[in-house]
Amino acid sequence: MEIEAKVRSNPVEMEQYFDIDEVLNIRYYELLGGQVYKVRIRMAECNISVKGLTSLGKIKEKVIRACSEHYRIKSKVTLKNGVERVIYSCNDYWEEEYAKRFAHYMKSEVEKLEREE
Repeated sequence: MEIEAKVRSNPVEMEQYFDIDEVLNIRYYELLGGQVYKVRIRMAECNISVKGLTSLGKIKEKVIRACSEHYRIKSKVTLKNGVERVIYSCNDYWEEEYAKRFAHYMKSEVEKLEREE
């Protein structure tokens, strides 16, 4: 499923969502002005709607709630450099894969991966 939306974001946040987010697969983004972007997002099939100006975090929350059967696993990744992040996945393979991708992006290694749900 793909949607288009206008989001308020800063360049650093936009780059992180574009490069490593496991829920929102940003296919395209364009700066409209200020900190407003037009984005095209690919995600799991779910019933959500996005109207008006919003944030990537709010869209991600909606997708996780609407696709709860797809994103069954919620894990906390801790890297050797101390950075932590919560990741969502559908099975054990993708849980480990997303943790490795995050570590690679942050130029570190996974120290701990603990399941929250």
